[in-house]
Amino acid sequence: MELRVTTSVGLPMRILFVCTGNTCRSPMAEAYFRHLCEMRGLVGVWVGSAGVAAMDGSPPSHQSVEALRRLGVAPPVGGSRIATRELIDVADLIVAMTAGHEATLAARFPEADEKIHLLLDFADVTGDVADPYGGTVADYSACLDGMIPALVALANIAQASLTGNE
Repeated sequence: MELRVTTSVGLPMRILFVCTGNTCRSPMAEAYFRHLCEMRGLVGVWVGSAGVAAMDGSPPSHQSVEALRRLGVAPPVGGSRIATRELIDVADLIVAMTAGHEATLAARFPEADEKIHLLLDFADVTGDVADPYGGTVADYSACLDGMIPALVALANIAQASLTGNE
């Protein structure tokens, strides 16, 4: 996927991952992507997550935390939050887990449509990230494993954008 993400205000790059309740997929994507950025020494990348139907303050599911822990990745700090206009406005890139999330965000925030993308598109995979909600740790681990190629591809794009090596 051809994409360059930069901003001239404050931080060089702000990426927001979005799912439904912000307790499973988007927090795992946020934590793993942050881990990738740290491993690559990328500074100046803000990574966050939110949900289109989140209740503010819910912790990440214990299955999400365990799936991340098994890969040596720290879970995100803080609780769930709804995708607000403020979060959408400050994000340079909004990464949705499903076409439904993408459509919901585009309908609520039409001015942000050009910066909303599906996660799996970054790995040239058609489809949605399946929701492991209510599943086992193995289900959450499989979900995370399915996101990793797209998160690595996105980290490559971020690294190229930040270093000017596009």
